[in-house]
Amino acid sequence: LDGAGAASGAVASIPKREVPVTGWLQHTSEAGIPLLVARRGAEWVALDGRCTHMGCPVGPEAGTDGLYCPCHAGRFDAEGVPFSGPPKAPLARLDVREAGEMLVIGQASSASSPAVVTSEELPCDYCVVASDVRGTRELIAATQPGNRDFASHIAALGEADPYVVWRVWLDRPVSSADFPFYTVSGYTYTDSISFYSSFQQPFIDWAKRTGGCVAELHAYAVAPQDIRPEPEIRAAMQQELYAMFPETRKATIRHEIFMMQSNFTRWAPGDHATRPGVETPYANLFLAGDWVSTKAPVFLMEAAAFTGRQAANAIAAKESLRQRPLPIVPMDGIFA
Repeated sequence: LDGAGAASGAVASIPKREVPVTGWLQHTSEAGIPLLVARRGAEWVALDGRCTHMGCPVGPEAGTDGLYCPCHAGRFDAEGVPFSGPPKAPLARLDVREAGEMLVIGQASSASSPAVVTSEELPCDYCVVASDVRGTRELIAATQPGNRDFASHIAALGEADPYVVWRVWLDRPVSSADFPFYTVSGYTYTDSISFYSSFQQPFIDWAKRTGGCVAELHAYAVAPQDIRPEPEIRAAMQQELYAMFPETRKATIRHEIFMMQSNFTRWAPGDHATRPGVETPYANLFLAGDWVSTKAPVFLMEAAAFTGRQAANAIAAKESLRQRPLPIVPMDGIFA
């Protein structure tokens, strides 16, 4: 449901000439989906480039014909099948159709692909919808629920302004960075910068081996008036990096990942009033995610995990099974 490893409909159109004879073409669709396209003789291969572990963009691994996720060190073979690191599922394979000098990339139709959409019904005793806002809206709308209030509350869920993640592998350290993480203000795009080579593997070892460093800049919410083509935003963030740490002007970027997406939950005034809860008007349908209303003082990833456990407990209660305690601060008493 519009999560990592999933795609639907026509995804992108790419000129054939842009695909190299060997190796992979990396392309980002207008919707921000990273794509990987390759030639295989007279055939074409296209993969959804979102890692099936956490949705980070996957790219070609130097010196091999495989693929690598630099965020969590997941490795995939030339067919997109994982063989190392946290990913368990293969990259979603996409359909490729020739249209003159263009390649039209679309959703997979192969029954073996994890991206296939069918009309097959899957009977179940209970269902927990734990997709993102967009996927949930589309799923519930497609089911045409009879409860109008429930349908309208789901339809009212929205996404926040687009966010940007730009990770760079530099050929030298940033000696003036005294801390591994900075929250910054006053810039058009950059809201924070993390030096992953200071606290997380495999970036620590990479920095020791090469003498460089790995930095990641975040733009938490790009205002509508600041939305530009990705190369322009990247160039602006590079200038902001120079302003924060002037020594980076002399650094060479050995590798980089730039991602701009719009799939964060919106938290606008008035949204909470109609936000759905874990339980729904349907006895066997439950919701989980950071967009789900809960009385617990949780937010973002913690809220997603917490509401997932609430949904599991609700199902356990219906089956007269023991519920699992929820790890949270006291909700009652003097410490609440």
